[in-house]
Amino acid sequence: MTDDMEQFGLEPEAPSESTEWSGVAADSRLLKKWNKAKKKKGLGQPLSPEERNPSMIFLLSSPRSGSTLLRAMLAGHPELFSPPELHLLTFYSMKQSKRIFNNSYFGKGLQRALMELKQISAEESVQYVAALTEQETPIYKVYRELQTLCAPRTLVDKSPSYSVEMDTLLHAEAIFNQAKYVHLVRHPYAVIESFVRTGLLGGQLLDARAYIEQVWAQGNTNLLEFFAGLEPERKHVIRYEDLVSAPEPVMRKLCDFLQISFDEALLKPYEGKRMLEGADPNSLALGDPNFLSHDKIEADLGEAWRRITLDRPLGEAAVRVAKLFGYELPREENF
Repeated sequence: MTDDMEQFGLEPEAPSESTEWSGVAADSRLLKKWNKAKKKKGLGQPLSPEERNPSMIFLLSSPRSGSTLLRAMLAGHPELFSPPELHLLTFYSMKQSKRIFNNSYFGKGLQRALMELKQISAEESVQYVAALTEQETPIYKVYRELQTLCAPRTLVDKSPSYSVEMDTLLHAEAIFNQAKYVHLVRHPYAVIESFVRTGLLGGQLLDARAYIEQVWAQGNTNLLEFFAGLEPERKHVIRYEDLVSAPEPVMRKLCDFLQISFDEALLKPYEGKRMLEGADPNSLALGDPNFLSHDKIEADLGEAWRRITLDRPLGEAAVRVAKLFGYELPREENF
């Protein structure tokens, strides 16, 4: 399959031979990063090929890039199980996740997935996750259970937090055989404006605007570097603007990449059961809090960045990444 990165003028690096790794970590630069992560987090060697989990799909992006829409679209496909944000890959055991997962929004995705797969109540799912935590279950075994429960469907994990650290991305290569990765990117103007408008960071930061730009630039840079070490048949890039303006051709191409048939339900993310509600009546909807304010895919959202005027020009790192994806930056010319 033609490497989708070529359409953005990106030349992937060919990984060297390796029997230890699924693919990306054969790149020596990334292997050094992994070794550093092992020391920091007490991580052991990658699983052997025989021990690794079967292939699955990771939907990767920086936050506020439209991943909730794409996840909901994929949730309608009969060959896929695409739950809300799992946020598992950041950790190496459920014990490590306890501090963040306990009574946290970030733990609700796993609960919601278990409710759907095991047909259990919200309370029962909380108890089930607590048992996994108490037993210090390795994360690869949690994934394996989800894969077993959803079989023969393929598991999809959409968690924007994964783009923040390279060692999180490398963790996937250590525990899965030939996982596939989808990189969803959105114009930085729209991402920054969305964060500022929704107030998702509250008043925690003196300069939330600068922080958001950094998250966008660093997250997408990490994904580009990660993709550079992957085989072409395991990576696929989608621009949010293309997804909403031409959803059918974009999804047909994605289905070809995933080696599944195209299904019309992919184009109707607001119909049927898509796991859009929270894990319990008192919890927030998982993913984009504004997703349910729409009732269809809106092409106009792909043009929203054109109507945005930021309070200052983008920094050098964000400009460089934006240009790699072919994004126009008209506002920078006016500063």
